[in-house]
Amino acid sequence: MKKTLAVTLAVLSGLPAFAAEVIRGDITSKVPINHTPSYFYKPTPDGRYVGFSSEEESGNFLFDLHTRTYYPIPGSYDPVFAQNTRLLATPIDGYKFYRLEDLMRDNRNAVPIYHDTTVPGVYESIGILSKSTNEVSFRMISESGSDHYMRDYKEHISRRGQTIKVEPISPRKDLCPSFDFKLPMLSKDGRELGGLHLNASTAFEDDSSDTGTSTKIFSIADNGTCTIADDLGVKTGKISFSYDKRYITYHQFKTAGEDYSNYYINVPDADFTSDIYVYDRHTGEHYQLTSNTNSNSMYPEFLLNGSVIFVDYPNNKREKVTFYVVNDFK
Repeated sequence: MKKTLAVTLAVLSGLPAFAAEVIRGDITSKVPINHTPSYFYKPTPDGRYVGFSSEEESGNFLFDLHTRTYYPIPGSYDPVFAQNTRLLATPIDGYKFYRLEDLMRDNRNAVPIYHDTTVPGVYESIGILSKSTNEVSFRMISESGSDHYMRDYKEHISRRGQTIKVEPISPRKDLCPSFDFKLPMLSKDGRELGGLHLNASTAFEDDSSDTGTSTKIFSIADNGTCTIADDLGVKTGKISFSYDKRYITYHQFKTAGEDYSNYYINVPDADFTSDIYVYDRHTGEHYQLTSNTNSNSMYPEFLLNGSVIFVDYPNNKREKVTFYVVNDFK
């Protein structure tokens, strides 16, 4: 059965000279931006807002893709939405959680609704464990050097749909202590993560399911221990799960024969090009969505409706960095 996957790209009319070269699927929209996202950005599930840290200006920003309005917000790195349009986390002396309406009203003067000083690190990601009309339980993971952590929280929601309280519901736990990987990204349900394993020969020496250094999917137990659930068979940058966990999207650099493991964490680089892919966990197929010659397409993210949003960095710095949407890729 054919499954439609829309790649949500923020887009303008008319491709610039060095735009992403989409070879699979139809471009449905694109939006250029003035502040270049560094390392990554994170969208709300509906694709209305993105949070990112800027290369040109110090600090974090919130961007409304519909109105094209920028809001300077607290923090210097990694503003991440809690899989909703209500709550955003960013690493400041641990992690601070902010309500979206407070950020839009008060910008960098916004007061957090909760401050967790026990969880260190950056590169956080968040998944929803369970939810009801007035409560959401979610999991957050983070990376601090070679160490990884997780903690579970509860968000209390008013009858009007506003966040009124955030509190931890578990202690901080070590995440996947038996495995050595980088850039773990959590599934939308908080039960799996994907990360690039860098020294499989030691961490997996007694594990017959290991196939070497590659991006792997790990199942997470509630105590923080992990087991291998899937292997993409390739080395990737940051990954994103679809909401049903069937698909994983990622970017890869073309490195002209160089060892890719040296470049997995690269920021956009005019010496290389990078492309967007989707991996189907049911069939084991990898679909290439772009084939760029003069740009870096990076950091793809699934949205709730099955779309994928990614950002394209032209190698020609006179061109605008642009968010993109592609559908019917299959």
